[in-house]
Amino acid sequence: MINRLEHRIGEYFKLINSCKYDEVDIGTSLLEPMCLVIITIHVKTYEDSWPYHRTQGRTPSILSNIKDDMENMFPYMFKVFCKVNPPL
Repeated sequence: MINRLEHRIGEYFKLINSCKYDEVDIGTSLLEPMCLVIITIHVKTYEDSWPYHRTQGRTPSILSNIKDDMENMFPYMFKVFCKVNPPL
């Protein structure tokens, strides 16, 4: 079951992410003093995961950009991961 905060974070994620993905999981742990949100992006192939990890010179990866954008929008600490789930 997804709560309102996870739904809102998911909607904002869809707005800021332009890369290909199959599914996104959002988990929250809102215990004081550290409120943590974990976002796991699922892709099917390693080629699909490459844009999330790629850096160009000093430009940070898309994963770190998503983390920074989320932390600027919401008052929580974010961890963003990309996981490859190949088809069976």
